[in-house]
Amino acid sequence: MQDYYIIDNFIDEEYIDRILENMKSSEYVNLDGTKEKHLIGKTYYNYNVFRDGIRQNEDIKNHIFGKLNSFYEKELGKTASSENLNPLQFFTKSFDPNTGFYDLHTEDPKYFGEIVFMLYLTDEPDGELVLPSYSDSLPLWSDGFQTMVDNLNVEYVQETIEILPKRNRCVFAKVGMAHLVKPCTGKRYTVSGWSFADDQYYKEFYNR
Repeated sequence: MQDYYIIDNFIDEEYIDRILENMKSSEYVNLDGTKEKHLIGKTYYNYNVFRDGIRQNEDIKNHIFGKLNSFYEKELGKTASSENLNPLQFFTKSFDPNTGFYDLHTEDPKYFGEIVFMLYLTDEPDGELVLPSYSDSLPLWSDGFQTMVDNLNVEYVQETIEILPKRNRCVFAKVGMAHLVKPCTGKRYTVSGWSFADDQYYKEFYNR
């Protein structure tokens, strides 16, 4: 498996419009890294998670998972279940303009599985996803990221890449890679998920 993949025109365009319409008419919860629970290392972020029922929308869910599983079958030799999804596995999110961001961090493949996807729904001038090289990451290390490095096998790309959010662009990344999201002047609407995240971890960590 590669460190990351970028696939444009990932799903049928009509689904992008439907997802955006549902998000914009739904309530959302703001997640602030200064207040949320952390598994390993406290890193900072700010973004919104929507209560738009995407996990219960069979048409949208089946269309996206059809595309996801075509990719997973080819690259991983397996597919992800689309049934009884928890919020780590499939959710929608956005940024508040000039407020949203995510500092340098990583996730543990033990709990989150081996791959994450991010399907961007809007064209943005900034808010890049950054996968830094080891040397480029050093000035960005926080105490929380140091804790991650001390406890996890953090990986880095050989050459830093910055990926701009673009409508209907899907990015897949290997879990365990160091990454961050730059501040965005727009909303940065996204469908995302760790498709192979451990369900038991979600229930225990979030007391669900």
